[in-house]
Amino acid sequence: MKHLIRLAAAMLLGLAAPALAQEAPAVLEIGGARFHVPAPAGHCSDTPAVKAYFEMQRRGAPDAVPDLVFMPCDASDIFSSGMYAVMVFRQGPAMERAALLAELRETMPNADREMAAVNARAEQRYSTDGITVQSGIKAIGVDTMCGYIAGLISMEIEGSKVEVLMVGCMTAVGGRMICVYHYSIGSDPAAAAAEAPLVRRMAESIVAAQ
Repeated sequence: MKHLIRLAAAMLLGLAAPALAQEAPAVLEIGGARFHVPAPAGHCSDTPAVKAYFEMQRRGAPDAVPDLVFMPCDASDIFSSGMYAVMVFRQGPAMERAALLAELRETMPNADREMAAVNARAEQRYSTDGITVQSGIKAIGVDTMCGYIAGLISMEIEGSKVEVLMVGCMTAVGGRMICVYHYSIGSDPAAAAAEAPLVRRMAESIVAAQ
């Protein structure tokens, strides 16, 4: 199960007001499976900021491009607070949620060494071309819906510092492992863990279509 934690954590740097009109649920078709993914309130998946994110991600990390990204509908840049990302994993056997969570309950309490290695690889990979990255993502627990990772990502880009809080949910829907991430601007790692209900609610809203 360590590879599942590693896969999920590898996405952590996949980047990082009143509700507006709600867009229709997105439909993902992956390997013959279809998923309906509703947009969080006030968020959209087809905006200039989202397109800019995907362009940046495809250039910088083409193997870690999420399937869907939602940003506030009025966001003007990719560092806007409140970004969600969704990733459906293509590889591996079918995985039901109960089995996935049971394995995560066994492995996540001892995942500190694995997460430290993931953070180190992420820092080395992304700390190039005038960008310095420090990543402090940790496994924080498992409930009846998700296994969670959370923490602080600090980036220095051409002398300007950006701190991003990230929380991620690993779960299974329709026999496939799905990860949901939420990124927000902030500097307190404890605040990232406190946002776990955001990714849980989004994970609960994803439906496997027949």
